[in-house]
Amino acid sequence: MLRRLTKHEFAILLVWPVFASVLSLILDAQIYLSLFLFFGAPAIYLSFRHPELIRKSLFFSVIFSVPATFLVDYVMEFTHAWAIERMEVPQIWILQHVSFLQIIWLITYTYLVVIYYETFFDRSVSKVMYPRTKKLMLLGLGALGFVIFFHFFDQGVLYIDYFYLKIGLVGVLLPLLIFLIRTPSAAAKFFKVGTYFFFYTLLYELTALRLDQWSFPAKNQFIGYITLVGYSFPFEELFFWMMISSISILAYYEYFDDDGR
Repeated sequence: MLRRLTKHEFAILLVWPVFASVLSLILDAQIYLSLFLFFGAPAIYLSFRHPELIRKSLFFSVIFSVPATFLVDYVMEFTHAWAIERMEVPQIWILQHVSFLQIIWLITYTYLVVIYYETFFDRSVSKVMYPRTKKLMLLGLGALGFVIFFHFFDQGVLYIDYFYLKIGLVGVLLPLLIFLIRTPSAAAKFFKVGTYFFFYTLLYELTALRLDQWSFPAKNQFIGYITLVGYSFPFEELFFWMMISSISILAYYEYFDDDGR
């Protein structure tokens, strides 16, 4: 049950993605503006309302998102599975295939998911770093080391076909299932968060495709496509990002940087 103090905040967050979509379309927004409207603005709003949640949410978002982006964006850009379009400002690339914008994007998205979860469903703010947080940092360093090593010594290793499917199964779905099997009490609140962010990210996806902000050039890198209101995107995008990315992030968060409940 939502606390009385957060009911009006929830109402604002409920209608916000519609407002962000409409404003993005009216302004013919570039990707960085839509990123701010959809994720940055509500994250700032919740941070202003609950400053005690900032430090812990931001710490996890950075240590989770930076190595994840290096691995995922590198392979997806390298295999032409996805591409950023319509950039009026120069792109900043790291190791040729990692977009600095994508790093900011995933940090912002992860931060919004975590602070939304803490605001409405958890409120277990205590430590910023738990003993298991160091394990997450080591996993992150391992992912960074893997990308950097093979980028310089054998770049072909990083050309991984059907990577979205593979990383989705191993890095998104499997950890979520393991966590929920071990902690079934989290399922109800995870479902509520996941339902909200499913519709949120679906609207964001359709808005971005309408504005040509990104595309999926290599159609042979996906197992299938979904078409909604005339716009097509990979099945992997629907399942691994829109449907379960938010709750998978929370599984990582609860296990590595929270009380695990």
